Amino acid sequence: MRGLFDGDKAFTRAVACELSRAFYGVVLELKNQKLRTCMERLADWLLRTNAKLGDKGQFTIPYDKRTLASRLGMTPENLSRNLRSLSDLGCVVIRDRNVTLGDPAALATIAGSVAPEQRSISRAFMPWALLLLPGRLLTHLLGSRASSQPSSNPVVC
Repeated sequence: MRGLFDGDKAFTRAVACELSRAFYGVVLELKNQKLRTCMERLADWLLRTNAKLGDKGQFTIPYDKRTLASRLGMTPENLSRNLRSLSDLGCVVIRDRNVTLGDPAALATIAGSVAPEQRSISRAFMPWALLLLPGRLLTHLLGSRASSQPSSNPVVC
């Protein structure tokens, strides 16, 4: 494995990019869990899921409501109450696991007006996230470039 990292810089770059994306996703999820209310998290999840599935305004929740509640950091009862509240506001219509967005703009307002680029992880490389990797891993992935002066050939994904 070390030989592969040392010999194939494109592979090393791809691994560093994927680690960066994954780390960025974890940071976004953590911020989402800690800095938002249950209603904001649910509204944001509905918008992100709709966008991921083609912005059709309708989709089926891909797992049971207990699992969704767990992913959103709330109890199933709290999820049901929040879905009912969003339904009463006309933002969504829920039938079993089928969701129809009634008012995406209102959902965006409830979600805290999160910019679209913050709702999903961009495929663009976040070079700043590499700085947060443990020093030894970063040095191993990028070789001497990580530990010496800046290179004229930055890592680009």
